Amino acid sequence: MKSNGILVVIPIFNIIKSVESILLQIKSISYPDLDILIVDNSSQDGSYEILLEKLKIENRGDIFIKQNSQNLGLGGTLKSTFSNYRYKYNWFLIVHGDGQGKIDLIVDNFINEISIGKHFYIMASRFLIQSDISNYNATRTKINKFLNLISNFILNSALSDFGCGIVAIHSKILDGVKYQSFRSDFLFNPQFNFLVCQKYPDLIKEIPIQWRDSPNKSNLEPFKYTSRYILLLLESRLNFIKGAI
Repeated sequence: MKSNGILVVIPIFNIIKSVESILLQIKSISYPDLDILIVDNSSQDGSYEILLEKLKIENRGDIFIKQNSQNLGLGGTLKSTFSNYRYKYNWFLIVHGDGQGKIDLIVDNFINEISIGKHFYIMASRFLIQSDISNYNATRTKINKFLNLISNFILNSALSDFGCGIVAIHSKILDGVKYQSFRSDFLFNPQFNFLVCQKYPDLIKEIPIQWRDSPNKSNLEPFKYTSRYILLLLESRLNFIKGAI
């Protein structure tokens, strides 16, 4: 693996219906000083084994795959990855492998923004005017927009997608965030966004994204997620005011 470059991190879990799509997309990605790391969160549907075999055939020196020995949750997977590689790369580009977004297009757009060099935390937003969510679930769209309104009010912010998990994070941000204390599930993403929004508002840039429903089964129950999100939002704001984070 290269040092001081960009690491594209693709967390996966039971994404058997996206395997071929992931392979086609990552094969088209090739940048100097960029590595791709697929982290399987102990899948049980055979997706890890298929990817492992196909990547052996590709024999690319910039694409790697590893598997967690147990299910760490999305947040736990990212925390482990950051801890293992944070001193080897300048940037971490998080792209989910569930088929909701085109990995190659997302990477290209992030690389273009990173090359400008003005921001250290770049977020893909589903709700910018230029974004395309025409094939995304209407109920989830409404819920996320509602949560964004609450988040903006409580955090005094103008970000459009606090639930975003597709982000590019500079190592300087990781150095200033106590991410190991964050949630280990899907709420890791908004929790990270809450803190960066409050601590480094001038370092954030949002870019549009094409987003759709995943062909794989979702492990996220929208209404349960909503209540837990709001509680975490209030907790994050109080902790920031108290200087606890």
